[in-house]
Amino acid sequence: MLCFRVVLWGVVLVLMMIPGAFLVGIIGRVAGFRPGSKPGTGETVFGWFGIVFLSSLMLGMCVIAGLIDWGVSAIVDRVQNPHPNPINQPALDFKPTPKPIPAAWNEATMTKTFLSDMQEFNPRVGWGNFGKKGKLGYPLPIGDNIRVDNKYYPNSISMHPPSTDHSSVTYRLDRNMKLFKAWAAYNDTEHPNLNPESLATFVVLGDGVCLWASNPLQKGIMETCRISVEGVDVMELQVHCPGHFGNVRAVWLEPQLFR
Repeated sequence: MLCFRVVLWGVVLVLMMIPGAFLVGIIGRVAGFRPGSKPGTGETVFGWFGIVFLSSLMLGMCVIAGLIDWGVSAIVDRVQNPHPNPINQPALDFKPTPKPIPAAWNEATMTKTFLSDMQEFNPRVGWGNFGKKGKLGYPLPIGDNIRVDNKYYPNSISMHPPSTDHSSVTYRLDRNMKLFKAWAAYNDTEHPNLNPESLATFVVLGDGVCLWASNPLQKGIMETCRISVEGVDVMELQVHCPGHFGNVRAVWLEPQLFR
């Protein structure tokens, strides 16, 4: 790959020397640096046209070479590091032990706190930054707001996992909370055919014990998490990625605690 880049950009440099030489000559003539009579108005206009044209030509050569470099690099990466089909990836084995939820608990009559309004600890992601208050933590062509099915979620958090590993974030509940509720999902993509390259599993831990785990999440699915966190001191959210992390834009929609 290094040899290819050396040859590619060497050829580009040689090719750019041709319009570059003309460009230097025209600039020298228009600016009056070259000896001889002062250029007339027509020659000056033509000279500026030549400067713009040659500059655009050289810029275009660089852009085309950059696209070739990027395309060949992507192909080589795919060949050397093939990304497995998410359908064929083994499912991660989680065995949650959820706490029972008393029938008397009613979110409508309980005090609600969004995780986005709490202080998080030890956020760990595989791409960009940990996102909160409806932000992804990394830019996309469609913006950096958390959006699922073209709907924005201003109190959501984002935690893109790394390849064959997991992202995580921790919150201290101090045993003051009773109920946790959120929706596990993938953020919208800029193209409908752009799919996650792995099926992530969303997990909630309470004091190190698995309280809830999603199914390996398919694109377009929102899975509801509603669990008891009564007596939990430290709650940790995780997103596990069994394969390559491409487009695994994991988000927890409107995660909230009740007491």
